[in-house]
Amino acid sequence: MPYLGNPAQQRFSSPRAASVYSGDGSTVAFTLEEAVSTDEDILVSVDGVIQEPSVAYAVSSGTTLTFTAAPSSNSGNNIFVYYIARTLGSVNHPSNQALSATSGTFTGAFTSLGIDDNADATAITIDSDENVCIGVTSKNSANNGSLTIGHTGMTKVSASASGNADELVIIGEDGSANAGMSIISNNANQGSIFFGDEDDTDIGQIVYDHSDNSMKMFANTVEILKMSSSATVFNNGGANMDFRIEGDTDTELFFIDAGNEKLGIGTSTSDGFLHIKKNYQSDIGMSMNDTSGSGGTAIRFKINGTTHGSIAYSGSGTSFNTSSDYRLKENVSYTWDATSRIKQLKPARFNWINDDTNTFVDGFLAHEVSSIVPEAITGEKDDTQDVGTLKDKDGNVKAENVPESVKENAEHTWTKTGTENVYQEIDQDKLVPLLVKSLQEALTEIDTLKTKVAALESN
Repeated sequence: MPYLGNPAQQRFSSPRAASVYSGDGSTVAFTLEEAVSTDEDILVSVDGVIQEPSVAYAVSSGTTLTFTAAPSSNSGNNIFVYYIARTLGSVNHPSNQALSATSGTFTGAFTSLGIDDNADATAITIDSDENVCIGVTSKNSANNGSLTIGHTGMTKVSASASGNADELVIIGEDGSANAGMSIISNNANQGSIFFGDEDDTDIGQIVYDHSDNSMKMFANTVEILKMSSSATVFNNGGANMDFRIEGDTDTELFFIDAGNEKLGIGTSTSDGFLHIKKNYQSDIGMSMNDTSGSGGTAIRFKINGTTHGSIAYSGSGTSFNTSSDYRLKENVSYTWDATSRIKQLKPARFNWINDDTNTFVDGFLAHEVSSIVPEAITGEKDDTQDVGTLKDKDGNVKAENVPESVKENAEHTWTKTGTENVYQEIDQDKLVPLLVKSLQEALTEIDTLKTKVAALESN
């Protein structure tokens, strides 16, 4: 009768219908013509009687049928083995048919010969250790690439990947090619590498933003660094995140305190916007070198954009300048008594306690000047301040013997350990106008006396 319907798909071969054996009354073991997995995969008949699996017989090594009792020696073939299922060693799939399955599992060790891409018969290979290779048939070593990418026919670089980073390995050709990875995005989009954990899928990121052609790095979801052709910005996200550069021995060679917006050199606890801390007995604290030889302003001091002083230098020396422009002043008076104030000053000779040479110098005691020329004095007599230990949020000591005013960050803790003196200071330049005016008054008085003496002598 003609066949109706589509042609049958020849996907797998059928098992043999039956194997026939002859008993001799003593042989218990027979070799099967097909390999099976379990006793239940075959139906066994001896002298027309169906045998019970695992009781009357057992199958071992896939191909050995062993009876509990030797089959009888009847004439002719009296043992029939019918194959219900069998173990497949290999399958030849039709080349013009798609491979499909609704279920099933490949088990056992195997080596793939590759997936053909019509140009390379080893475009993708999978080995028995569950390593996948793309473009190469094998990885370099046991720790080199759960997924390895290269190109066909290459001589791989002999080095192995780190065991801590061998899930994906891109291999270059030994002596002739670099290795790399490309992430291609549209002009207005981003290319990204994300690092995640159990709590956050993108807690760390490396991002290239094509909209402004910038490279960004994120840590703990905070934008740490942004680099572009026009600028490199640290802490672009504006977070309370410190920045530190270590030296050979100095762990805080350069320190930015983001929370307090202070800069320290040699210290992490700046007591001003810029704080330099170092032992300068055998070094220079700060050096400025004008290679043009013309000199200029080294430091300028401004308040709200208006210059109030500077330190300048030239080939002839250094000048310390205080702003004196008339446009900055009001209530100008030229009539005031300087001599009486000068007479109250007490110039003295002394040596400094911390000067090991005990050299005597001339000067003033600040508290004695404060009542006569208060504008020349900074601070109060016998003033002190509390000092203590500063710790970060983790309890680590950041500095000792620092005033509480340094703790401007809520994450820091400060514990008082004692007190220290706050010393008065004097700006002796502010005495100069007083001295000049007093000298003028004295010269005027001298001129008056000379006139009187001359008149008396003429008489």
